[in-house]
Amino acid sequence: MDDQAKIALLQKVIQFNTVNGNEQPLAEYLKEVLVQHHIDSQLVKFADNRTCLVAEIGDQPGKVLAFAGHMDTVATSDPAKWKYPPFSGEIVNGNIYGRGSVDMKGGLTAMVISLIQMKKAGLPKHGKVRLLLSVDEEVGGQGSMLLTQKGYANDLDAMIMGEASSNQLEYAHCGSFDYEIESFGKTAHSSRPDLGINAVANLARFIDGERLLLMLNRVPSLVR
Repeated sequence: MDDQAKIALLQKVIQFNTVNGNEQPLAEYLKEVLVQHHIDSQLVKFADNRTCLVAEIGDQPGKVLAFAGHMDTVATSDPAKWKYPPFSGEIVNGNIYGRGSVDMKGGLTAMVISLIQMKKAGLPKHGKVRLLLSVDEEVGGQGSMLLTQKGYANDLDAMIMGEASSNQLEYAHCGSFDYEIESFGKTAHSSRPDLGINAVANLARFIDGERLLLMLNRVPSLVR
């Protein structure tokens, strides 16, 4: 695909209204695109008008790499308030505008294009590359759960997500880490507060310190 074809594909993808709950038309379109480039794919139904897409290239023994992303977007609020229509994919001064252009139809389209170009180049020589496009990421993540339950992630050795990441690779794991913090204080007479320990103030110091560590982790150059 030349550059103009790649841009046109991204515009077309943006032009699909895939606000959470309306992903199937885009999945069907991308399936047609892949077929045109001799790549088989399958639609995995989640619900009415909601379909995931799975495609794969490579048939030799080896590791399995996944390109993963989601087709749904958040709502558009009032389209009349948009400077450029939310489903136009309009290009202005080298920038493309539209709902989901960053989160994450840009990354999604890049992965589809990568799969097409790898197929054309006869890659991969070993192993497989699997495209996993899901529904419902913006609300409950049920599309990813469906693909997992059906076994599409069972043999993966690595996964690349197409989410926006400030133009740099991020090594991450999606999930949460819950913990409890206890802060102990010491009572003192109001005339001698210096003899006491304020448990609430210590919690505030902890929160500030945690926020600083989080910021340093997000900006690697600060800790090198």
